Amino acid sequence: MKRLLSAFIILCGFLGNTLVAQYSDTALLRPDVIRYAGKLYVFGYNSADKELVFQLDRFSPEQKKERSATISLGKKECKNFYSIHVDTLHDYLNFVIQEADNDKTCRVVRFDKNLKPVADIEKAEIARVNTFTAHEKEFYYYKNELYVVRPLSKDSAHKFILQKYTVKDSSQVFEYNTGWQLNFAKQSYHRCKIIRVDDESVYMFTNVLGGSKKGQWIQYIDKNTGEIVFSIQLNKEGENYTYLYATHYFDQDNKQLHLAGYKFLNKAVAEDYSKIDYPSGKVKPVPVFICSIDSTGELISSTDNCVLPPTDVEREKEFKQYIFKIDKFTFQNNNYYLLCDVIGSSNGTMYKTYGYAFCALENDVVSGVLKPKPAVFNCTYRDSKIKEAKFIFNTHGVDIKNNAEEVLYKPAGSTAFKTFNWLLSYSGDKIQGASVFSNKKESVVFKYRLEENKWKNAEIWRGSVSPFLKVFAFDTDQILIIKNTSYDPETKIIKGIEFVPNK
Repeated sequence: MKRLLSAFIILCGFLGNTLVAQYSDTALLRPDVIRYAGKLYVFGYNSADKELVFQLDRFSPEQKKERSATISLGKKECKNFYSIHVDTLHDYLNFVIQEADNDKTCRVVRFDKNLKPVADIEKAEIARVNTFTAHEKEFYYYKNELYVVRPLSKDSAHKFILQKYTVKDSSQVFEYNTGWQLNFAKQSYHRCKIIRVDDESVYMFTNVLGGSKKGQWIQYIDKNTGEIVFSIQLNKEGENYTYLYATHYFDQDNKQLHLAGYKFLNKAVAEDYSKIDYPSGKVKPVPVFICSIDSTGELISSTDNCVLPPTDVEREKEFKQYIFKIDKFTFQNNNYYLLCDVIGSSNGTMYKTYGYAFCALENDVVSGVLKPKPAVFNCTYRDSKIKEAKFIFNTHGVDIKNNAEEVLYKPAGSTAFKTFNWLLSYSGDKIQGASVFSNKKESVVFKYRLEENKWKNAEIWRGSVSPFLKVFAFDTDQILIIKNTSYDPETKIIKGIEFVPNK
């Protein structure tokens, strides 16, 4: 998160439409943009009369400027500061401002979503800022609470505790009061992952390595007492399979938790996930499981081997093995929808991104059986309409060495479509996204829409390569592009931002 503002609203359609400038402000230096609570927050430095100012502006989804806030940084120059870091921990906009010659302290500035000042800490010790984020692997922030999973001791690799903390004082660097502690040490675990926190519960995925409780579990923990309310075992008693959590969707109205993940034979997965033997050859169907848990902790539905690979995968000659990595998952109108990264390998170790597959599981109201609908791809590197795609896919391979953590939990090997944002209409089967391609001379932004089981794309923006280029999507009809307007190679300061919305 780094850089500056000049807000230009440009209405653009598909290729050939007219761009119209509606707003311009080139005052900010090193601007950046963050989307939070449905709004755009643009921030950076502003220099006037030899005084440096931190400036924050809030914009509506229609890119109308709503509010602003400024804080004086004194008689200083922008070149003597790092780019501003931002996060939204504990439902605040937290900004860290640091001078380049000071590695001991920084300035922490905090606002609520309406730009009301919450804190301004001028000499905060850098070592005390977000210490849990820096040193713990498994943590979850929720409102004024923090939940951390940590080993029981340095020597206990498979013994864990879950600790609750609450913020002491939001006007200071975040420090915490210690709450309840849940000790998982009675069992031997490999993975204890916090998947969700709400006003009632902490939801955990846990993998017990041995004993009478061996297997994979979903646990509901009372967030007020730290007691386990429900424990739902994913692998049935005597079943010779390992279930690996991928993602979930929580139905707020019905209080149902929908899970998606991977189901492998026990012998294919090492106990500590250090090795996974993904089924070789052209996998049909993909080893994915989907299940639903109701508000009483009952497993009300479960199905597996329900995702069919697109026909393009079967025809591909370069790759002998594919992995479908679940990227997005939702449940609407009694149907499941999955967006999967498809990565392939010719030798079983080095994988390259092939593209994305969109899969739908339709609930047959008569039989009550989930029926997979044909999976379809978005633009892959094989798409002749985008010449840059093949280069990008082929230069973003990842050596995963069959490690389950690398294969299934870390981001996919390619960054070609990292700006892709899937959106579903109320009827389902309608998704939209955007992709950015860059070479040495120019960047191109494409908009995609899935219509009648086919991907259609159109170029919506083309321009010179920019050190700052972001894509936001607010709804199924609008793509918002944000780019800088100028860059000074001597001071390395970016100046100006354009908003380029697509209607």
